[in-house]
Amino acid sequence: MKRTLIFLLAWHAATSVFAQPVVPVRPAPGQPIAFRPAGGVDPATGVPVDTSALIRFDLDFPGGTPAEFIAAVSKARARPVNAIIPEAYAGTHLPAIHVKGVNIVQLFQALEAASRKTIAAQKDRRRPDEYDQFVTSFGFRTKEAPSDEAIWYFYKEEPVTPPEPEPYTPQRRLRYFQLGPYLETYKLEDITTAIETGWKMHGLAPLPEMKFHADTKLLIAVGTSEGLEVISQVLQQLEIGKVRGGLGGTTPSTSEEEFRRRYGLGESRGGPGGPTTNAPLPPLIAPPPPGK
Repeated sequence: MKRTLIFLLAWHAATSVFAQPVVPVRPAPGQPIAFRPAGGVDPATGVPVDTSALIRFDLDFPGGTPAEFIAAVSKARARPVNAIIPEAYAGTHLPAIHVKGVNIVQLFQALEAASRKTIAAQKDRRRPDEYDQFVTSFGFRTKEAPSDEAIWYFYKEEPVTPPEPEPYTPQRRLRYFQLGPYLETYKLEDITTAIETGWKMHGLAPLPEMKFHADTKLLIAVGTSEGLEVISQVLQQLEIGKVRGGLGGTTPSTSEEEFRRRYGLGESRGGPGGPTTNAPLPPLIAPPPPGK
């Protein structure tokens, strides 16, 4: 009885001091009495607004779009709600709501609180394992003091979807290959067919381009590093075949690195598409003549 009397006296004193009505919040044992505004806050001034005189109503909303929700609220309180719903958010699904004896401010505050959740949002599509935490929410807000005549707008806070990364475009390069030594043994058509077969089996798209200059016996090729690497490998194998044919099957005197140095292809660091370098190579030692 004594605690109840103190509680009522404190409430009366608080409502007499402050111009805006307040609602007492029952404290925990041993804690002082706290007070909060009876309604919403004017967003323009930050001053609490008394909403106790707003229309009260019961609402049974099964869930649906913002437009369906506003229609149900207007019907429940027998008075239209001034609301604006952006087209981009018109399809947002609102949860089922069943409340009794509430006003429009209480209803919209509860909807906003119920919609709030924390999700993991991707920062960059190029880094699919990196995420940030983002708090999402939706509901109705107003730019004026909350009232039965206020204009409300539907908002939705959600993470921005990172843009799609720009597609990778391999850099095309130009290179010349001297075919004179190979045409003494092989036909031009056989050489180009071997190169094109390698391109297709490697799945290169689009295929590189090549043209043969008859006067200089140069094969002019334009394509990615992967495509040009196929040409260098074909010519290297033809060089090996020529040497083996001339030496009766012995180890060729022209190694892969010597071949690359001769034609300015750089030192090998792997298969098709592997990086190359123009660093100087150690001197090569030719094998002894046959029969030695």
